[in-house]
Amino acid sequence: MNNIEKESLLYNTVFNTTGDKEFAVSFYTYFEFVMFGDGKELMLYLTDRINQRLQEDEEIKVIEENLIKSIKETTNSLEKLIKKHKLEDDEVIKDSLQSLYSFLNGNVIRIGAESNYFDDIELEIRDILRRLIEFGFEKEVAVYALVSNKQIKDVFATKDKADYISKKETLARKDARTAEGALFKLFNLFIQIQRVESVSNANKQKIDNDLGKKIKDTLVGADYGQLISGKTNTSTFFKKEEYMPHLERLHNSIITNNEEIKTSGKEIFYVKDDGIYHYEIGRLNYSKRGLHDPKYIKMFRNIITYMPNNTNKIRVKNLEELIPKQERVGGNYRNNLGQNAKAFNNFLKQQGVQNIHPKTKQKVLRVTDDYVTFNNKL
Repeated sequence: MNNIEKESLLYNTVFNTTGDKEFAVSFYTYFEFVMFGDGKELMLYLTDRINQRLQEDEEIKVIEENLIKSIKETTNSLEKLIKKHKLEDDEVIKDSLQSLYSFLNGNVIRIGAESNYFDDIELEIRDILRRLIEFGFEKEVAVYALVSNKQIKDVFATKDKADYISKKETLARKDARTAEGALFKLFNLFIQIQRVESVSNANKQKIDNDLGKKIKDTLVGADYGQLISGKTNTSTFFKKEEYMPHLERLHNSIITNNEEIKTSGKEIFYVKDDGIYHYEIGRLNYSKRGLHDPKYIKMFRNIITYMPNNTNKIRVKNLEELIPKQERVGGNYRNNLGQNAKAFNNFLKQQGVQNIHPKTKQKVLRVTDDYVTFNNKL
């Protein structure tokens, strides 16, 4: 049984579960196989997209960290101003300041929309600033916000809130339709199960120390404990109906993007019906020169077709001897397929193909005047 067949078997096991308990157990086995077991080779096609998704996530995280840093600095500064004017006992200021510190110390569970979280923080800051204006400190309030006719327009500490929310919402919409988005959603579920089971392995994630996350972990743990013990048949945090659409999207993507690997003997490039195919992308397109293929295409096709299976390096003259005379296109392999061969390299670039082996990170095709090196086996 190959890995595609194993993936399908494990997926069908998850798909056919009848309750949340069976789903959680079967899902964990499936995801461990495709992410950390033998099935991880099936995920290679997603590598670049995962890296792009991580980069987008990191950009959002930077904005969030800067937002929180700015809010903390503003809160600390406001507290000093409040003490300076002896307003600590004013009920509005006191309540808003306490709420701000609860947010910042992680004593609020962030389960809902991020926009609500930062909107609530901004409202507390606005309440303090409005109260300070009422006490006659409008000039000092202007340090923290744009004020017009004693009305607060923009709070400086949260000026990046709109950008943060916009990027989060854009990423959420993208995640809803992409395989990498499904993967991230499912990875979070996998980590939640690891947390509550205290799985001790190299992939276990550290539980955050702030109170809000501790409370959420406690709720998730209690829910999982009730589910696994059989005390309940339905779950709040491990619902099959919530995660199955993401799992189905990932499974379909794995099958679709690994068909070429399955049928081509696990090669990066292969020839079918006179076309050149890439194991991830499929058929590669190029422009003909009149009615004929460009020379670099003919050479590349010949290398794919006639390179001996038992080697990845051959002399150019020996390769030529293996090619039928009517298919030979002459010499100058380096000029047409080498590092500085502009037409060939542009062809790969336009198809979104990198001349890098996905596992070894070596060049797939390297051509000199005397040798052709072709690391085409996956």
